[in-house]
Amino acid sequence: MIFNDPSYHQANGALLGGANTVSIHLSHAVGGDFLMAFVCAVAFATIIAVVAGLTLTGASTIAHDLLRTTAPVSEGNSTRGLFTTRAVTLILGTIGTLLALAFQDQNVAYLLGLSFAIAASANFPILMLALYWPRLTTIGVIAGGCTGSGLSVILTVLGPAVWVKVLGFAAPIVWLDPPTLVTMPFTFLACYFGSVLDSSRRRYPGARQICRAIQSIYRLNR
Repeated sequence: MIFNDPSYHQANGALLGGANTVSIHLSHAVGGDFLMAFVCAVAFATIIAVVAGLTLTGASTIAHDLLRTTAPVSEGNSTRGLFTTRAVTLILGTIGTLLALAFQDQNVAYLLGLSFAIAASANFPILMLALYWPRLTTIGVIAGGCTGSGLSVILTVLGPAVWVKVLGFAAPIVWLDPPTLVTMPFTFLACYFGSVLDSSRRRYPGARQICRAIQSIYRLNR
């Protein structure tokens, strides 16, 4: 429908707004201006909610959790916490804006898949080992999380999604896209060796808590 209509295309034949505007053009072709306005409003509200949620989560994590571990909790450092929250919010907003400008021509669905690949590389092995491996320690979790997130981001940047499409190089250094097939096994190995070589042998508290919660849910459902 929209592929044969010249009003949705530029002079060179490319779709107006790129591939990310297909749903908007389709809504206009099906339901006219009213349906297109409705789809745009829903998309705008969703984007605002996601961006605001991620910004508040990042700011509260850094300003609250990390600040509490580096400074004692008292009334005197409440002003410091408020200043840190505002500063982190500004920094995260600036970084997000710069990344949005750099990736504005990329497909949003594809970028969402890349973010899931990075999250899976860092989180999935830790969750699996916390559930089924009682020897997992805090050092192992830290080693696995840092390895998975860092390696996945590096390989993603060196891959075709960023190295070629964004930075403009002729060929990618890493051909895997996304690199989860490599990064996830490295996360498992980092968790294993970090836990085995941990001299303190402090068990990761999340494993017992998750197992007890699962057992409680199972008993209630019986």
